[in-house]
Amino acid sequence: MIKRYKDMDKLSCKLVPLRMLLIDEAAMLSYDLLGRLEDVISRAMRSTGTYKYRIAADGNRYNRYWGGLNILAGCDMWQEPPVTGASWWSDPRKCVSAMGEKMVNFFWNREPRFVELEAPMRFQTDPWWATILTQIRWGALTDDNYFFIHGGPTFVVGSADPNNSEPGCGNPNCKLLQGDSKLSRCLANEFSVCALS
Repeated sequence: MIKRYKDMDKLSCKLVPLRMLLIDEAAMLSYDLLGRLEDVISRAMRSTGTYKYRIAADGNRYNRYWGGLNILAGCDMWQEPPVTGASWWSDPRKCVSAMGEKMVNFFWNREPRFVELEAPMRFQTDPWWATILTQIRWGALTDDNYFFIHGGPTFVVGSADPNNSEPGCGNPNCKLLQGDSKLSRCLANEFSVCALS
């Protein structure tokens, strides 16, 4: 945290032209960590030439959250929660700190705008990896995929495509091997069969 006034002055100068704060992997942030970050930014933001204050209809001046910055946070709410503290999208009653309480109010007692992206974009060119990540996300990882990513024995060949009955290598012998119900025979022959392609 910034403790010295000299550091706060430097930060204040850097924040003057800033209008938006982008936060990536926001699912990993706890209420408390977000509260601390918001506190530092709000204290460092200058009063003049910024959007730090909102002038209400009654003429009173109110502090805006985040010193008036617009916040754009990207996250996958299916990811693991923060190591410590309650994640900002979890039950707000789990928040125990004063800094965190401020973020509870920010997220739950007002109307932040959320946009849900529904199409996965990261793994469009790798159907196998897309299947693995989707199965992990929904808690439905197949035995073969579990053992494959953990280095254990599987009933499928290494080039198996979960969206297609044909192995990715195109070798017809691999397809026959993949259909073998005896695991030890499948394992013993995989390298020699794939080497024929």
